[in-house]
Amino acid sequence: MKLFKDADNNSETSNGFLSVLWTIHVPEIHLQIVSFFNLIVLSGLISVLGTVANVINLIVFYRQGLNTNINISFFALTLSDLSCLILQQWHIVIEFFKYTNLPIVFTDFQHATAAWPHELLTRLTCAITLYITVERCLCVMLPFAISKIFTVKRTLVVIICIYGVHFASWIPAYTSCYIGWKFFPERNQTLLGLIFVATEQTIAIFYIANAFSGVFVITCIVLVTLILKWQLRIKSDWRNSANAEQKKAEMLSKRERKTVVMVILIAVILVVCYTPSVTLSLITFCVPGFNVGGKYFEIYQFVWSFAYVLENINSSGNIFLYFKMGSKYRSTFKRLFRNED
Repeated sequence: MKLFKDADNNSETSNGFLSVLWTIHVPEIHLQIVSFFNLIVLSGLISVLGTVANVINLIVFYRQGLNTNINISFFALTLSDLSCLILQQWHIVIEFFKYTNLPIVFTDFQHATAAWPHELLTRLTCAITLYITVERCLCVMLPFAISKIFTVKRTLVVIICIYGVHFASWIPAYTSCYIGWKFFPERNQTLLGLIFVATEQTIAIFYIANAFSGVFVITCIVLVTLILKWQLRIKSDWRNSANAEQKKAEMLSKRERKTVVMVILIAVILVVCYTPSVTLSLITFCVPGFNVGGKYFEIYQFVWSFAYVLENINSSGNIFLYFKMGSKYRSTFKRLFRNED
């Protein structure tokens, strides 16, 4: 979502499709009802169920042992997804505080403590998914050479670096503002909220980098996934034409092929679920008034509510893929609920 309020909320610039929507005069109450249902009811239900699912995933991967590249990567991905869902629930909690009479701008706190961290973690999820797809793709293309490069220790270092870089990249967002008292003439009140100290140029540079980094990562995931699918098809064609001895040797990698297919599905689902939010980030940057407090705020909140639902679905649904396609995961899962050590 938009990171900072746009300085030119009253711009008279014609904004194409959004201007057309604005002239339709859809009752604001209808947009608000749909937004409320998506952001509070539907996202709330999905995030609660997803939280339970991801806690189970963490326990299963931990019990399996964090001693393989794929387990470390899936554990890191699950941790990011779980954090996204917890922040979604915190977002909902703050929403209900808006109906109190406390002297606080809850929208500001919602953005600083829920929306911004959520944005950070969605980017983190994309980056980890990209690493997983690249690692699997190279392992399929060059299995013997790459296995010596992608060691468990190096995978752990890469994952830690991905986390570190993404958290560090958001330091400018939080150093650009502080919590303080602001006077609102239209309300004739002084309320506690965010006060921005950074220049508009600094804020713009940060937001441009954030928006286009999402586009870059999603594009890379699409390209690598296509290459991975192509390589998997080549391997399948070779297996069909191989002799008995070759097939016997190839059988040893059957579990690996299932893992590759699972990674492809995870990547495809992520691209489908995250493309709307990445697209909306670009629209928010390009269209004046399409932001919090802007001319098109109701439309902004309406379309973003659907993007949030998709992001929550992505963060919640991996457990079904792990259970369906991972025999080792399925075995550990069943032992977990049978209370077997």
